[in-house]
Amino acid sequence: MLYLSQLTDYPNQSYTLTTEDSKTVLLDLIYLPTQQFWIANITYDLINFKLNGIKLVNNLNILKQFSNVIPFGLTCISDDLIDPFLIDDFSNQRSRLYLLNATEIQNIDTIYTTP
Repeated sequence: MLYLSQLTDYPNQSYTLTTEDSKTVLLDLIYLPTQQFWIANITYDLINFKLNGIKLVNNLNILKQFSNVIPFGLTCISDDLIDPFLIDDFSNQRSRLYLLNATEIQNIDTIYTTP
């Protein structure tokens, strides 16, 4: 898991991430103060994949529904189990965002499917 430690409390942020296989993922984070939540826009240029407006919530893989299309995922974890809702939730590390590789996604899928 790649911890995205560079997140700030700026309401519009853009990051270029590199996957384990050296592919580029563009991640735009937007804070919506009237709604009190964060959304992400994700672009994966290798296959011209673009996802806009996905809400960041506590989840082992927010992008699970796309796991048959993209080789990465996003995990969001908050200390108090409350979804990120304040502008400084990532900068003060109450909530943390991680980029997952294919192996980590497979391990998480095993957790989901194990009775």
